[in-house]
Amino acid sequence: MMISASDIDRSLGMDYYITDAPGCGGKIKSCAEDFIVSEVFADRGYEGGRYLIVEVEKTNWDAHRLIREMARILRISQKRFSWAGTKDKKAVTSQRISIMNLEEEQLSRISLPDLKIRVLGRSNRGVGLGDLLGNRFS
Repeated sequence: MMISASDIDRSLGMDYYITDAPGCGGKIKSCAEDFIVSEVFADRGYEGGRYLIVEVEKTNWDAHRLIREMARILRISQKRFSWAGTKDKKAVTSQRISIMNLEEEQLSRISLPDLKIRVLGRSNRGVGLGDLLGNRFS
């Protein structure tokens, strides 16, 4: 016997279930806090240089929109920012970003909802693709 699908399942293209089993009670994430992603990097000392390295913890922000907003507030070009990869928007994510030729004190001008910024140090090299070892999901 086929069981009729719920409205949400039908909206995803699943009209019937082939099994009579009631399911396991799982659910798709219903809020950002249901999906937490942190970047995993090789330990690297930040001992000075023209790039300010920060870790941002953001909720419901995609990296491109966040960079655009940070650049606007700081009145600098988005080209001065670099990062290692894109994260899910509907999640709580921690991500490293480098900003070329920016003083740490300038970050105090940034006050955006659902965003925390932590300075890690300075480097002669910006964060980029290939720096990321992977992601940790919780």
